[in-house]
Amino acid sequence: MRLMNPGLGEYLDRLSILELKLAHSGGQHFGEERMEILQKLFGEVGGSLSREVFVLYSMLAAVNAAIWQAEDELRVVRAKAGSVDEEQRATTRAAFLGMYLQTMNDKRAELVHRLSVGGGRADTEGEKLT
Repeated sequence: MRLMNPGLGEYLDRLSILELKLAHSGGQHFGEERMEILQKLFGEVGGSLSREVFVLYSMLAAVNAAIWQAEDELRVVRAKAGSVDEEQRATTRAAFLGMYLQTMNDKRAELVHRLSVGGGRADTEGEKLT
């Protein structure tokens, strides 16, 4: 997230991650940050988001959920590694998960960019989102 001047994409990315954190671990501070972001977003866009932004946000939330799940699986793989056979399977699975995570993070970056530049339209550069 750009700290000084976050765009809509960064806000929505953080919002989707906060939703995951609230669903998996709770934490009052996550809920408070979520409310701050929602107030900021709806204050700037006048209380509504376009259908295009909503669709892209849904896609971004799904990508972030896939990243979360793959990272959890990678932690399990790492914890189970022990014997030589387990190490071989763990290494193979970890390599697959690493490539998958790179792909998902690239997709995440693309969606954040599209949301921050031109309201989700892939052909727009430099326009302010509303």
